[in-house]
Amino acid sequence: MDGHIDLTRRFRLLGIDADTEIHINLFKPILLRHVDTLIEAFYQHLLKTNDGNRLLGQSDMGALHARQRIHWLRLFSCDLDPDYVRAALHIGDVHYQSGVAPYIYIAGYSFVRSKLTRLACAHFQEDARLADILVAITKLTSLDMDLALSAYTRDAWAHAKMQRPAKHKTVVQI
Repeated sequence: MDGHIDLTRRFRLLGIDADTEIHINLFKPILLRHVDTLIEAFYQHLLKTNDGNRLLGQSDMGALHARQRIHWLRLFSCDLDPDYVRAALHIGDVHYQSGVAPYIYIAGYSFVRSKLTRLACAHFQEDARLADILVAITKLTSLDMDLALSAYTRDAWAHAKMQRPAKHKTVVQI
């Protein structure tokens, strides 16, 4: 599933490096204290919208919350290995197949990233490292969103390829 995902290339493009991990590790204790509240706010926000109600209305919210928790804590552990990639792609696949439009997915990331930004600002407002922490949060959430949306594009491209007629010469006999 992750055979075409070049993490080194993505890390280089996003600027994910040792400094990113250092700054995420400063933020991680804050995330650990607030992750459940953040996830609850995320689902409350989504359920206030028609799209969110359509997608989540009949869902087991406890199970979704637990999976979100695992995912965000894994991402912020900075253990970004092939298992993480497979999990992130799987999440993208599930959302794609469940009919979650990309704009909803991006809006969800925007909501979470905004909450993470506010948390960091509240806890590091007098700390000179605040900007570096915010940049590290942006880099990780961008990687995660990239992987999920890569699942969308991979599936969409595969579907489009199946819809195109085969490119070969037709021989007409007279």
